[in-house]
Amino acid sequence: MLIAWRRVGWVMVGVTAEVALACAYVGVHYGSDVIPGAILGGGLGVCAWFVLGLSSIPAATEKFDRILVGIHLWAA
Repeated sequence: MLIAWRRVGWVMVGVTAEVALACAYVGVHYGSDVIPGAILGGGLGVCAWFVLGLSSIPAATEKFDRILVGIHLWAA
């Protein structure tokens, strides 16, 4: 998300950080679980980005934008 849609990506980063902190706060996970999980998830996301190819993402996001505009959930 952060690479394809910058604004939405930063919102998702914030939401993800909030959920991670909340899980550690309420005792569902330890901080030693959350931090490596974030590093692993980010690393695998970057690997998937390079394996799938950088050019496929813009085409997919443009198609998704057209769908959202078509059903009036996104500004044209």
